[in-house]
Amino acid sequence: MDKLITILNIILPVFIVIATGWFLNRIRFLSVDVTRALNRFVFYIASPLLLFKGAAQAAVSGAFNSNLVMIVCIITIATASLSYILCYRTSPERRGVIVQGIYRGNMVYFGLAVVSNAYGDAGIAAAAAIIMVLTPLYNVIAVIVLTIPHRTSALEFLSAASMIRGIMLNPLIIGSAAGFLAPTIGLPIPVAIDGSITLLARTALPLALIVIGASLDLGALQGDVKMAFIASMLKLVALPAAGHLVLSLLGYEGMALATTTILLASPGAVTSYIMAAEMRGDARLASSIIILTTLLAFITITGWLAYLS
Repeated sequence: MDKLITILNIILPVFIVIATGWFLNRIRFLSVDVTRALNRFVFYIASPLLLFKGAAQAAVSGAFNSNLVMIVCIITIATASLSYILCYRTSPERRGVIVQGIYRGNMVYFGLAVVSNAYGDAGIAAAAAIIMVLTPLYNVIAVIVLTIPHRTSALEFLSAASMIRGIMLNPLIIGSAAGFLAPTIGLPIPVAIDGSITLLARTALPLALIVIGASLDLGALQGDVKMAFIASMLKLVALPAAGHLVLSLLGYEGMALATTTILLASPGAVTSYIMAAEMRGDARLASSIIILTTLLAFITITGWLAYLS
């Protein structure tokens, strides 16, 4: 019973804040413009600074594990590849969307919040390197799986390559990389500046959860809900289970194993919908997967925390 209470104390605050964001949107306390502005603040300022702090701590403490990061990348690529093969007979509009729904998770806005509640600053430090590398990888794979089904021309692939170059300027990646680099080169950070970074970074997780809730449109749960449910179960259960098994067999344990499993078990990200809509994917299916994974994550993340503890 004590174990269950401990787990609920970790997961309930996350979903209560998400529910708060949804409620504030429903009563029109948060307008679309305000939600969009909060999202921009979280994406461009607060989250990069949070990852900067976590990456700097990882660099100082030696928490950065390049082998672990490489293994997680291989697991992600293998998952996307296998999913694409299994979905090969589906229509071009749905194929890439299903694949993206299976491998891609909301690590920054959702995963970090759970990791922070469960494992504190040490968990964020352990997650920073994985997020820094997986963020661009997620987007590169998405471009590939959403583009190939349409048998696009070389010109469209060049457009995709241009998108990938833009992804490399992602503020989350820059924040993480700067965090690892600063202690390495001995860059001095004045106490006042460090304090300001800390204060701004602390706003990232609550505001991110508010944005998730405010963006959650339950009315958009439509289309092929059965396929969305299958993709959700693969994302929330099968992928983290496979990752956990592989890492366990390779000897990983403790913080590294738990943090990685939680990140892999994160629900879908709104970015999946945006990319699907922009690249001729089934946007309704993408939206359904995001909504279902977010709702079902309360059960699955609770289960993963119980197992990992």
